[in-house]
Amino acid sequence: MKEKIHLKQILECPSDLFGPNCLSHCLCANNGKCNSKTGECTCTSGWTGKGCEFPCPFGLFGINCSDKCDCANGASCNHTNGECDKQCEDGRFGANCSQKCQCQNGGICNHISGHCQCMPGWRGKKCNKVCTKGFFGQDCAQLCKCFGLEASCDHITGQCECPPGFKGLHCTEKCSPGTFGAECLQQCNCKLNQECDPINGKCFCKAGYYSEDEQCEQTCSQGRFGIGCSEKCDCENGANCNTETGECLCLPGFIGAHCEFSCPEGRYGQRCSNVCLCQNGGKCDQNGECHCPPGFAGSKCTELCPVGRYGHKCREKCQCADGAKCDPVDGQCLCGPGRVGPTCLTECPQGLYGFNCSLECDCNGANCDSISGCCNCPMGRYGSKCQFECPPGRFGSYCSQSCSCKNGANCNTVTGQCLCPPGYNGEKCQHFCPLGFFGPQCSLPCDCNGYECNSITGECICPMGKNGKDCLEDCPEGQFGENCFQQCECYNGARCDPIDGKCYCLPGYLGPNCKLELRDPERMAKRGDLPDFNEIIRRRKRMINFCFVCFFILLE
Repeated sequence: MKEKIHLKQILECPSDLFGPNCLSHCLCANNGKCNSKTGECTCTSGWTGKGCEFPCPFGLFGINCSDKCDCANGASCNHTNGECDKQCEDGRFGANCSQKCQCQNGGICNHISGHCQCMPGWRGKKCNKVCTKGFFGQDCAQLCKCFGLEASCDHITGQCECPPGFKGLHCTEKCSPGTFGAECLQQCNCKLNQECDPINGKCFCKAGYYSEDEQCEQTCSQGRFGIGCSEKCDCENGANCNTETGECLCLPGFIGAHCEFSCPEGRYGQRCSNVCLCQNGGKCDQNGECHCPPGFAGSKCTELCPVGRYGHKCREKCQCADGAKCDPVDGQCLCGPGRVGPTCLTECPQGLYGFNCSLECDCNGANCDSISGCCNCPMGRYGSKCQFECPPGRFGSYCSQSCSCKNGANCNTVTGQCLCPPGYNGEKCQHFCPLGFFGPQCSLPCDCNGYECNSITGECICPMGKNGKDCLEDCPEGQFGENCFQQCECYNGARCDPIDGKCYCLPGYLGPNCKLELRDPERMAKRGDLPDFNEIIRRRKRMINFCFVCFFILLE
């Protein structure tokens, strides 16, 4: 903490200075103190104002004039200590007005303290010093407003006193050509192409001219300028400079104090004052001519390269196949849908389509059109995504053909070949299986010991009188016919033929069912209820003859 205080004390300005590097003068009068940083005044007792230049108003006294006088009969009080006073005559002050004032140059002294209040333009305890150079007015608190280090102002009025070569209220104006000296009141006496020094009036060659005989008739050579052509031009890119000022005179297309910069993009010409009319990234030269980027042409780069050309000035020829266009800038082929490759020669791989073959076919495994993506359904399938198989009875491309199969057979959805159900064969399944075969495509042989089988199931179809899985068993007694399903109707112990059911009567019986009993004639005569045997024979013969007649009639 002590270190900081010590540093602060070292860095504080002297009492009459303030600001950065203590270069500014304090303007605090009447022993007022100024802030070393800001210059703000802190007034002593009895004084007020920005520069502590005013005594307290009548009736007030003390620090910041914050106290009121307490004097009888409305008398004033001392503005510093509040003491009621009896004013001394001019030039006297103090107790009983016994002291003589020391103020000079019209300064007025305080009748109590004897402190001098100086007239404008004066300073010091006795008002015997003029204002410091650069200041004027009451308490020397006002800054002169004169231009230049040599200029000063009247310490009372502040009017500028210009040095030779300058004029004007604030000495900011140089002498007009042909004049010189204090207030520029003297006239120059110089020849053609000469100027005079505004301070002393001495003649010399104007900038841009030189002479060895003081005639100033020769202009500066290229690359030189100034008084006596003593300066060297500092210009780039082939520019000349003004022989008087040295200002670089840039060629079209360049700017900068030294013509060191090319015109910014989009500008051209003298001082880069013209706007380029090039489009699409074209740049213009210093004359405004457009230099187009690859892919563009025309006076303003507004035109794309014609079809089939690309590159700088459209000189290159496109190498794209199948009428594909190429990028006018770099010549890269812009393949149409369904094509890829550097020159668009390659079709999309199966399963892909569209621009750059970037889209996948959605065809349930089928290929699609490489351009549109439409599904190319294989034989036997249909639908926008080939998601359906042909319905029964249809086949071929998009199921457009009808099957011609018989007996309820379906056909192959791709080829249309009939897929015969078990028991049928033939190109259209129009045939039963040949004897001895059954099943799918009639490919299975019957296992029926030489007998037929069902062409669908392979079940044996036994001949009349046979039975069993393999047709090896005869019909059981009392049954006959196909699969022995029929019951014999033979009586009186007659045997039934297992094939056709014909009855084989035992001796003594006759008739289709062996119901008739055949007896001896002698015995038959004894029974009146039986027909005569001979009559039976005759009737049988007549029936047989009748049947033969009917048969021949039918044949005819």
